Amino acid sequence: MRVVSNMIFKLKASSLVINSAWGVIANILQNIFNSLFFVLIARYYTSEQLGHFLLSNTVYQLVAVFSSMGLSSWFVREYTSELDKYIFTNRYFKLQGFLGILFYIINVLLIFSLYSDYNIRFIGVVLGLNIIFDNTINSIKSLNIAKSLQKRTANVLVMDGFFKLVVSVFCVYLKFPIIYLAFALVFSRVITLNIFMITGGYYKNIVTRSVGEIVSYTYLKEVVFSNWRFVVIGSVSVVYWSFANIVISKFMPVSAVSQYEIASRIFSLTIIIPIIISGSVYPQFVQYFNDQDKDRLRVLYDKMFVVYTLFSLISYSFIVAFAPKLIPFIFGDKYQTAIFCIIQMFLAILVFPTTLLQANLIVAMKLENLDMWFNLTSLIMHVFLSIIGLYFFKSLSVINYSIFMSFIVFHISQDVVLIRRKITTLSRCFRHYVLLASFVSGYHFLLKTTNAYFAFGLMSCAVLIVIGFTPVYKRKIIIN
Repeated sequence: MRVVSNMIFKLKASSLVINSAWGVIANILQNIFNSLFFVLIARYYTSEQLGHFLLSNTVYQLVAVFSSMGLSSWFVREYTSELDKYIFTNRYFKLQGFLGILFYIINVLLIFSLYSDYNIRFIGVVLGLNIIFDNTINSIKSLNIAKSLQKRTANVLVMDGFFKLVVSVFCVYLKFPIIYLAFALVFSRVITLNIFMITGGYYKNIVTRSVGEIVSYTYLKEVVFSNWRFVVIGSVSVVYWSFANIVISKFMPVSAVSQYEIASRIFSLTIIIPIIISGSVYPQFVQYFNDQDKDRLRVLYDKMFVVYTLFSLISYSFIVAFAPKLIPFIFGDKYQTAIFCIIQMFLAILVFPTTLLQANLIVAMKLENLDMWFNLTSLIMHVFLSIIGLYFFKSLSVINYSIFMSFIVFHISQDVVLIRRKITTLSRCFRHYVLLASFVSGYHFLLKTTNAYFAFGLMSCAVLIVIGFTPVYKRKIIIN
């Protein structure tokens, strides 16, 4: 009992655990509020109106991911070694403010070049204002991370999600047009920014004084160009998912954007769990690699591979079995056609969690350049297959299958690296893909011959038995 008490005390005393816990809780709560926000506007507005809003929001998010130029990680890394933190921070805030204005202009030009529809343009111009505020908010978040004040950030982000939900309820209750919702969201973002500045005391110490701080073109060029890899790594995932909305709008009706967005939102909500787990697994990978403890590294990888595979199979089986009932209940009968899109998209869940795990391991082994190229290859393949496929077949299936195929290529590329590094073997990789294929075909056969509840229960038990007792997934635990 004393050992347990001491362990709990150490965990409570650890700033890393405390900050991580606050980050996890805030992330979950913020995603809950964002999901409720999306469900509310999806049920109230027509699929065409929602499509206009989503396209404008997609362009805004696509530009926003580049607006900070990936400098958040750079700032956190350099902050501790800077002698004059005050001047360094002021320059960073001024730099982010300039980039925010620059990329807002890019957002306006992009939205006008992509779409001629008045509603999409107007909503895009309004929502794009958030880029300016987002850059300042992200600057404060970076400063909080550098000062180990993630709890402060977590509290404000939860409030931000709540404000977003409140303004959507307000607009729906008063039956405002969706254009007014864009203004309300910008207003909500301004409130969030002010709360950040008030709670951190940044009005006097940073924000107002950074206006007078001079940031030269030479400094801007030096900082941005020396950290271009952060831009690539931080933007690929957003571009990957945002691209689909834009290309769908060019080949299919606007309502199809709404169908796809519902599927991608549910997918994004599902993968939060492995992403959160990865936040704890990655530091362990780094520690074992730095200690040159390859045995523990391999054991941890093997054990987590089993956990991630289990999550993948159960998540897929749940969606396939119950999406036909849950989607109309949550979003309304007008999105019946989104059911098939969701089931197809969830083919990617079969490989995404283990792809994430292997990406963490590869980066921990200081092979981040390989990870960057794997990401870029996956993105290029997704873009190529989507455009070519939609040219011949006007169906969301093209997008979903291109996502799945690009993830398969990503996963196999990682397998090759890990096989060469003797982390895994060719036979294990082959048997893993055989398991996935057998599971999908067997599960769909059960759904056709039985009911969803029986099929889900039976296959879940079968997965646990296969992973727990077959030689393919048995893992030898090494105890030092």
